[in-house]
Amino acid sequence: MGIIIATIILTILMCRLLIKTENQLITVLLTIITITGFICGISLGITLPGTPYEITYQTPIVNLSNGLVSYVCVNTDNSYSYYYEVNSEYKQAENEMAYKQGIVRDNNVTIVEYDKMSDETPTLYIYESGTHGNFWTFNVDTPVGYKYVFRVPRGTVVNQFELNGM
Repeated sequence: MGIIIATIILTILMCRLLIKTENQLITVLLTIITITGFICGISLGITLPGTPYEITYQTPIVNLSNGLVSYVCVNTDNSYSYYYEVNSEYKQAENEMAYKQGIVRDNNVTIVEYDKMSDETPTLYIYESGTHGNFWTFNVDTPVGYKYVFRVPRGTVVNQFELNGM
């Protein structure tokens, strides 16, 4: 948006110069420069990309099941539920743990399964992209996009499906 505004302001200034110039050659050159600058400014303002996806949040996720080890549950409504550790006023001792359920309802979810023998901690990464009101691009009002990536040990994703009609 900033490039477009700057282009409009420069075009107005060039038009003011054109009105005051009596030399025909200078008038033609200023006209060509003004039109070219206006087209380039609008084109750049529209085509400049937004920011790439970057990790903006990450949280370790935990397993709360007694039998089957699972970190992510894919629900029937295509949402993804998980648990993460939180501080809670309901804890009565230092060695107690408090957990909260998180639910992701989005089409941009990726589950990456790694080897169970790895020392990696199961984690949810949230990637964010967007212009965030960047003044120098036309994409000022572009909404921020999110991608969710679960990194969990292989075999720890549970699918919950319902069979209707039986």
